[in-house]
Amino acid sequence: MKEIKQKEIEEIQEEIIESAIQWAIEINLGNSKNANKLNRKINKIIWSFQNDKEKIGCILLPLLQSNEPSVRLAAAVHTLLQGIEVQNSLKILSDLEADSSTRGVSLMAYTILLKWKEDNNFS
Repeated sequence: MKEIKQKEIEEIQEEIIESAIQWAIEINLGNSKNANKLNRKINKIIWSFQNDKEKIGCILLPLLQSNEPSVRLAAAVHTLLQGIEVQNSLKILSDLEADSSTRGVSLMAYTILLKWKEDNNFS
């Protein structure tokens, strides 16, 4: 597979960061159409590397530490789906769910955790 350079990683991270922040703004404004477009954009970026957990890790793991809740949400969801840092991703989602100040992010984290637990038979 093609080697990914640090500059490319940073550019991809920046695109995810910008999209995730804008997603949160749109979701909080009630503009689900634009929020869905931004979510699809993030998914498309990640899915382009779906067969390479190492690259996904290089891109997403640093984003789990972001100060922006929407960025942590995006990173946690995709690392969880890829089986990378599962316990850390679940903790981040749980923390986001508990933070009602993040409104749309909190509700999305709740929904993702509920679905994940259901699909993985957790109680």
